[in-house]
Amino acid sequence: RTPYQKEALRVIAALLRATKEESEFQKLLADGLGHAPDLHGADLQGCNLSGAYLGDRLGKRVDLSGADLYKADLSHASLRGAIAKETVFYGATLANTVLEGADLTSADFRDADLTRARFGDAILRGARFDGARNVPDDVAARLAGAP
Repeated sequence: RTPYQKEALRVIAALLRATKEESEFQKLLADGLGHAPDLHGADLQGCNLSGAYLGDRLGKRVDLSGADLYKADLSHASLRGAIAKETVFYGATLANTVLEGADLTSADFRDADLTRARFGDAILRGARFDGARNVPDDVAARLAGAP
């Protein structure tokens, strides 16, 4: 019932790839993705999603499962409560990103920058962090099997 959903998503992603600076326009586009009916498997490689709110909206959890965020900029973004199973964050920038309560089962954070990222109560079962930089202490402890 959304005949142009995929095309609209591709146009928004193309604009976010071309927008390197954070601006009102960039934030409007990035926030708009949170209203999409489905982001499952979306190609968001290299997109500027800095400052975006892609978290729980009035009980609707954004589903980014299987999305490709390779080298995307998610600095200061919020994915609080999002579903991001098997999502690719490979080489992405997640500085000051809020991932609290997100389902990150089998997500790929290899080579990502996690400076001051917040993972409180996130599900990290099977997530990969090889080569990730600035892994928060609480996440490092969970990965090491500490209680």
